[in-house]
Amino acid sequence: MSSQRGPAPGPSASPAASATGGQVAPARAEERYERRIGLIGRAAVHATALARRLGALADRACSRWWAVQLGSCGRHFHVTRSSVIEAPDHIRIGDDFLARGPVYLFANDGELVIGNGASLARNVEINASGGRIVIGDRVLIAPNVVLRAANHRTDLTDRPIADQGHVRGTIVVEDDVWIAANAVITPNVTLRRGTVVGAGAVVTRSTEPHTVVGGVPARCVARRSGSG
Repeated sequence: MSSQRGPAPGPSASPAASATGGQVAPARAEERYERRIGLIGRAAVHATALARRLGALADRACSRWWAVQLGSCGRHFHVTRSSVIEAPDHIRIGDDFLARGPVYLFANDGELVIGNGASLARNVEINASGGRIVIGDRVLIAPNVVLRAANHRTDLTDRPIADQGHVRGTIVVEDDVWIAANAVITPNVTLRRGTVVGAGAVVTRSTEPHTVVGGVPARCVARRSGSG
């Protein structure tokens, strides 16, 4: 008498699958995804570091190239590769010049002289524009500051302003001056030693030594005193 056989048993589930309700495959996929994200993140970090090193090398090469183009240049001259310098043979710069971002130095048939230890933040424009700008030692200039030694003529009403040419002047910035962000220095102004120019000021007249000026137009708002 032959015995009846039931249907063949199917493949048995693994203990891990039984314990987790069949979630092994999704868990492994999630682990693979996390590993890939980690690899991509590490690659991005390395690529960023490499780009910074290459950028620093490019800035150094640019600085060396501009240094030999200038009328004269001291030691430790540094500008970024995105800086713009026009008429460099009319520009003289002392030691330890540091531009912390793109800067714009224009002689434009004028004369630009910068002393030792000048520090310029990004987007500073110093434009002799046919006039003369002289900056002393240890001067600090914050972002977006403009110094321009000429203005458009506006006195003739029978012709467009664009056709009247320029009135050229001189700007002098003495030693140990700090010009804060977004300030504008107009022609025929002297910033005396130790002057602080407040952010956003428009300086239209010369200052006294060791004063703080601010506003539009700028006026004296404080006097510096004391010693450290």
